[in-house]
Amino acid sequence: MSTTITGARTSSLRSTTIVVAAVGATATTLAAATMRAAGVHLAAQGRIPLAAFAQFTSAGAVLGGLLVAGLNRAAPSHGAVSSRSQWRSPHCPAWHRQQPATTWRAKSG
Repeated sequence: MSTTITGARTSSLRSTTIVVAAVGATATTLAAATMRAAGVHLAAQGRIPLAAFAQFTSAGAVLGGLLVAGLNRAAPSHGAVSSRSQWRSPHCPAWHRQQPATTWRAKSG
């Protein structure tokens, strides 16, 4: 695998994690503020600051991004098939199972 593809994947995962964290934190904080304004109690005892909702949501999104990055790194690259053209490659283990058995004979003469 080339370095460029790996860098693009990492960059894409990083930017996706940041966007998901920001959108999730905004949506959660907005929902918490709306419920608080409507009189819904969000804490069993005391009062939870609105910033805490954003912090926990962001932390969860970042942990999820780290989990995905770790699982992507640990996954074997030969097990994942991203397109049908790879099934036709002799380097794919499934290709050998699909090919009929042939007998090779030495040429005489």
